Amino acid sequence: DVPVQETTGLEDERGFGGLYAQVEWTPMPRLRVDLGGRFNFTDEKREGEVEGEDGEETGSSSRSVSRGSGTLGVSYLVLEGGAGGSAGDGLWVFADYRDALKPAAIDFGPEAEAIDILKPETATSTEGGFKGRLLDGRFEWQASVFRMDFENLVTSVIVDGRPALVNSGEERFKGYELEGSLRLSEALRVQASYAHHDSKFVDFVQVFDDVPTQLAGKRLEMAPQELAAFGVSYFPERGLSAWATWNYVGDRYLNKRNTALAPAFDTYSAGLGWRLDAWRFSLIGENLTDERDPVAESELGDAQYYRQTARSYELRVSFDF
Repeated sequence: DVPVQETTGLEDERGFGGLYAQVEWTPMPRLRVDLGGRFNFTDEKREGEVEGEDGEETGSSSRSVSRGSGTLGVSYLVLEGGAGGSAGDGLWVFADYRDALKPAAIDFGPEAEAIDILKPETATSTEGGFKGRLLDGRFEWQASVFRMDFENLVTSVIVDGRPALVNSGEERFKGYELEGSLRLSEALRVQASYAHHDSKFVDFVQVFDDVPTQLAGKRLEMAPQELAAFGVSYFPERGLSAWATWNYVGDRYLNKRNTALAPAFDTYSAGLGWRLDAWRFSLIGENLTDERDPVAESELGDAQYYRQTARSYELRVSFDF
């Protein structure tokens, strides 16, 4: 019974092309070099129209981008084997550099006639660290530091009270990660990880209440600084299997101006199963404590968020043939 005030139409045609090459080189048994290069070509054409009480509005735009990207990685075996260790044990040092390009996402917003195509997202990243194996390969670990510099990252904003997507200037992500896995037996494994992520705006001006605001130095919204996980799994070839995990998500800001801080939360999941020759039966429980904290920003409007998925159970039966 509600009259339609306007109808919109959007047509978007995107083309992608590229040429790439990759080389893996081992100049000596302990040293490995990975080198890759790619030439990217993207072309996009967009047309939109809005028909309403005041008539019809139309618009069109196009964007073509040609740009190279690539990767360079180096891995060196510093120590091999050890006292009582197998040939598979060792200590490696590694580093890599990446340059990447990604066309921007399509904005399916209500303003179909305002159809400026966003600039592509670009990023450069560097990572370095150590990784190793001990106890005849039963214990594996890795420690690394990283830095990523983004330009034109697509983010959601509110324009004239309506949600929209924009390029958000420059951002920087840096931090370190630790992870380890210990195999206590052929079926029993313990795993743990921790990550510290520092994600901040470097140069991005956004209008709040008609006032341009420089967000440099502010943390990206919904991006936690601390992440951790711990898990135990028991998966024999036959019979009873079980697993349990704990995940921790640190505090994060709900907005770009960093005025609303959401507290940290953790979730627990577990599962039981039984395996025969070909049949597998599993009962899986996710988010057993039913935590419903905000975890992602909604594209539907300002100060609206998607919450952590509620507690759920799944009974799974599979047959291998």
